[in-house]
Amino acid sequence: MIVKNEEKQIKDFLEHIYDCVDEIIIVDTGSSDDTKKIAATFPKVKTYDAQWENDFAKARNKSLKYAKGEWILVLDADERISKKDQAKISGLIKKERVTGFFLIQRNYTHDPHTRYFVSSYGDAYAESKPFLGWTEHHVVRLFQNKPEIFYCFKVHELVEPSIEAAQGKVKESEIPIHHYGHVDLKSVEKKFGMYAKICEQKCKDNPEDERAWFEHGINQLKLKKYKRAKDCFERVYVLNRMHPLVCAYLVEVYGLLQDAIGVISSFQRGVQSNPLDVHLYLNIGAIFFVNKKWKEAAKAYQQAIEVERKNSTAWFGAGMSYYHLGEQEKAKQALKQVLKLYPEHPKAKELLEKMG
Repeated sequence: MIVKNEEKQIKDFLEHIYDCVDEIIIVDTGSSDDTKKIAATFPKVKTYDAQWENDFAKARNKSLKYAKGEWILVLDADERISKKDQAKISGLIKKERVTGFFLIQRNYTHDPHTRYFVSSYGDAYAESKPFLGWTEHHVVRLFQNKPEIFYCFKVHELVEPSIEAAQGKVKESEIPIHHYGHVDLKSVEKKFGMYAKICEQKCKDNPEDERAWFEHGINQLKLKKYKRAKDCFERVYVLNRMHPLVCAYLVEVYGLLQDAIGVISSFQRGVQSNPLDVHLYLNIGAIFFVNKKWKEAAKAYQQAIEVERKNSTAWFGAGMSYYHLGEQEKAKQALKQVLKLYPEHPKAKELLEKMG
């Protein structure tokens, strides 16, 4: 792991993973608090200092060099592996003859309207209970300790490219990484502020890299720098008109800029390039809704439902739109669908009760 000023959570993190591993390698990139002092109380921990050079991959790769084990598990201080899954990790590396494994990073959130939101209702993990849900993506965090496997990219760093280059084999696992770092909004804003500087330099160094521009656009959107985000996403579109996600983001950012022509143009481009992106319809539906164009909003949300019938945001948007149109039965049917997918949805329950 790489750390900086993690005194509030380093003890809990080390205690939770301690019995699962043979050694813990920490590369500290400039802590000014008691992070290293706390870590030093754990016999398995070896801490090394590294100057921060605005390069996450470089810091990660330094941590890999100190590892002695045959397998490496990479985690951050705001992440946890459930106790019941730690035994599964040991089983995976003994049984499977592969280079690495995808783990499922759950980014917990209290916002059910977050892109690709998954409700925590009925989830078996205690770690998910304090949150409304999460978004997730699969990332290789468990892999063999080999010199040809290393991290790439200064920000949003990955080992996957080096494994692919080495013709290694990666297998999916069902083990989640419980990530709590996106819940604290102040921490998220600070993190994205740092990411933005690195992403900007990455775009300057690699002006034809669509991935760099896309990451930069997302960071600018998180920082509410909408004009700059728009420019980044438009650059992605120039580099790759068939990019599967960029048009939905363009719809969103043009909406935030109150540019109706940009919204419609981006939506039309998206329908041509990726008509199955549910967020294309969710985003334009939200824009219509905010502008009280209930009929258009209802149509957009229905299109989203056709793409993804288990999307609670689409059903809720449709329900609210029908409610404002005075179509009570359609509104009730849609809101009941919301509660089937997300039984504790507070606004859906409230509106259904109001309608009787």
